[in-house]
Amino acid sequence: RGEGDTETALRTRTVGRLRDHYMRQGKPLLAACCHLAVGEETQALATLLQGHEIELATMLCNLRGGIEGSEEVYKLAAMKLEGLRNYQAAQECLRRCKSAEAGEQLEQMAARRAIRDSEEATDVVYLSSGVPPMAELRAKTAELKGAAGAAKTLALVRVAVLAKQYELALDAGFSAMKEAVEANQEVAEARRIAKWLCCISLLDMPEPQRLLLMSYESYFASHDAMAWDFASVVSPLFNFARDRAGRLSASAFPVSIAQMIVQEAQYHAKNGPLPQKTMELVQSVIGGVVPAPDDVKQDAHSILSKGLESTEVRSRVRGVLPYGWVIPSAACRRAGVRSFITGQQIQGPEFWLNQLTPDAPAAAISLADAAQWTRCCSFSPTGDGQILLSP
Repeated sequence: RGEGDTETALRTRTVGRLRDHYMRQGKPLLAACCHLAVGEETQALATLLQGHEIELATMLCNLRGGIEGSEEVYKLAAMKLEGLRNYQAAQECLRRCKSAEAGEQLEQMAARRAIRDSEEATDVVYLSSGVPPMAELRAKTAELKGAAGAAKTLALVRVAVLAKQYELALDAGFSAMKEAVEANQEVAEARRIAKWLCCISLLDMPEPQRLLLMSYESYFASHDAMAWDFASVVSPLFNFARDRAGRLSASAFPVSIAQMIVQEAQYHAKNGPLPQKTMELVQSVIGGVVPAPDDVKQDAHSILSKGLESTEVRSRVRGVLPYGWVIPSAACRRAGVRSFITGQQIQGPEFWLNQLTPDAPAAAISLADAAQWTRCCSFSPTGDGQILLSP
């Protein structure tokens, strides 16, 4: 105990250190219990979320209503239940939330669920989710056509997706997202537009539209990952975005390959030395292998010099760390499978990715990376257009 420490400060510091100790050992439940033992329910809930203990977090929210962060728990639980096709339970979780975002998630789940249904069957699904019938949605779509402004375009995209007027939704959505990114505006509305467009089956889209939508979704997802400090999926998400955008015509996607490399490197440079692969990408921009204007090259030069000088690595426990995340995956080692998104040995529980092609090789990522990926990006890392819900 240091001089001047109060009992509360000493307890907070002790609990925090114990919590980090257990998280580093891959024991999120024990870490959460450290907070519960002293009545810190909000911190316990956050720890369970970080450990991807969604079921236990949901139980805590049900037992002790009104805990800060409970909406995030219910939204993640709904994603998991939707993946299990337990739509009624997923709806119940989302109805416990009061935010507009949860309301949108409820509508988007209905849109995905009814995508192949007849109009009559779609109306039944929509009714259970509080969505107007198809006839009313079509009338609303006609009313919103030609709307100006990001908010009105978002409303048009939402209604058009629900009304299954997918071409209209894609045209309006792509135009609004490109305008927002090019103008370097706040992209919150554009991010929501991308989420609505992801409710459309990619298997029914022409190749250019499919690639463009995956480019936007993975690009926005990479920024979400940086904001939430999901360090292990930042580079894979940027790689996904660069790969899809690189297959499009030069003017189709508003962010260049070089700009995405610089954005990725800027994130890693804040957290310590640049990873080797990121450093190589930055050098490719400086050397002209990846075309870039002078200002982007200057940014790359600055990042590389700072990255070479930096030796400090942040030790804070961050990202999603499920039970046993420090132990190598025995199943993947036996199968000779490395992480599909990093190429490295998988640590902790593995998550096997579904492949549309029967003869495709087995693909897996760590449960930690799967949890982080799905909280940011709608599509599977395999790039075949499958929606990947919470593992």
